[in-house]
Amino acid sequence: MKSKSTERKFFNSFPFRISLLFTIILSVVLIFSVLSMIFIVDLSVHRKQGIELERNCKGIIDNLSLQGRMNTDALLAIPYYITYSVYNSKTDYVYFTNDPLLPRNLKTTEKAKLYFEKNYFTDGDLKILYYSQNFRFPETSEPVTVISAIYLDADYATKLSDLFPYTFIPFVFVLITISFFISYLNTKRTIEPVVNMSRQVRKISSSELDTVLPVSSRNDELDELARTFNSLFIRIKKDFARERQFSSDVSHELKTPLAVISGQAKLLLRWGKDDKNQLEASLNSIANEAHSMQVIIENLLQISRYESGRLKPEFVRFNVFEFFERLQREFTHIDSEIPLEVLIDCDRNLEILSDSELLHQVFTAFMSNSIKFCDKDVCRITLRAIKQDEKILLFEEDNGRGFAKKDLPNVFNRFYTGDQARTRNVQKNSTGLGLAIAKTITSVLGGKIKASNSEDGGALITVKIPKSPKK
Repeated sequence: MKSKSTERKFFNSFPFRISLLFTIILSVVLIFSVLSMIFIVDLSVHRKQGIELERNCKGIIDNLSLQGRMNTDALLAIPYYITYSVYNSKTDYVYFTNDPLLPRNLKTTEKAKLYFEKNYFTDGDLKILYYSQNFRFPETSEPVTVISAIYLDADYATKLSDLFPYTFIPFVFVLITISFFISYLNTKRTIEPVVNMSRQVRKISSSELDTVLPVSSRNDELDELARTFNSLFIRIKKDFARERQFSSDVSHELKTPLAVISGQAKLLLRWGKDDKNQLEASLNSIANEAHSMQVIIENLLQISRYESGRLKPEFVRFNVFEFFERLQREFTHIDSEIPLEVLIDCDRNLEILSDSELLHQVFTAFMSNSIKFCDKDVCRITLRAIKQDEKILLFEEDNGRGFAKKDLPNVFNRFYTGDQARTRNVQKNSTGLGLAIAKTITSVLGGKIKASNSEDGGALITVKIPKSPKK
């Protein structure tokens, strides 16, 4: 069973198939080339023979026309391999011939012509190349036909054609057999790197995505394939890391609301349902925690959709000042515990190529965060924009307490609210996902985001957007 499987694998292998194809093509080209060569040689020989037959035939006619009879010396000058016949066209009387068996029913032609008659001889067929011409004796006006011919069974080109199956075919068979094995070994050696890649890829699992396929210095198609695989592994690794992070974030952040819901439910089951005040308080707590869970899940799903590329930005050119004015109008009319003032510092003619709705979501998160953590009597937010080289810099600055130095590296991490325990800030009703979503969206838009503190101590967030982002 094992030998049959090995034999089947050999015949189905790529080296075998490519070698077989190469051998078939080589055989066809070789046979066609040799046959073409024989045909061309045969055609060339027959052409030269036809010229010679025509010259000898006309020589006989010229001799007869001048002298009225055939000069014996002229007949002796005709090559031995050329047969001729001079006979009366009406009576079939033969005047001169060196081959009585030469047929006399041949049609006259302007150039040499092949004639074949099967079983003409008792021991074979007749195959000749002949030239025939009619003329009349000057004195008697008797119709005369002159034929000169060559037997092709003695022609070397014909002999070569006859010997072809016995000499060339065995030679071709040996040649293509050798070519097949050379091609097979060469193909097998050529695709060996691909086989090694397949073995290495087969061993790779989700925990071994750091594996890198070797790349040689040849910089050929196989190296390009290896680089493509390595790039694929990097993308898959990022996807796995993102999914693990998503699962970890969800499980971590939902522990608290689930614990609250479970605790309140047990409290109601034990005795709280008989206490009207406790019943209402527990139900409100469960409803709040359920809403919080819903918000968290929706935000995480939104981040996941952007990171996986399922949501694509729609790039359009729009005015930055008008964009800031829209944010100013929207936040001026929100219900806030403290007075809010939104200032704009921007060139009125400055334009940007980006997705205005996604960018609006980013700055909404910034401004909501500034209002949420403002500890002043008036919350003042400044929106600024400048052009710098090939980028547009957008700023959101507030007059709050700013970021703590230890928090700056983590402000864009999911669920980070400035608490080292990474728990939700219930008092501020913060899930710690607003800035994380803003960072993800900015990355989708082809930009970069940075958090810092202004000279006055307030929070300053900078967004760099390229003038011509890649769509």
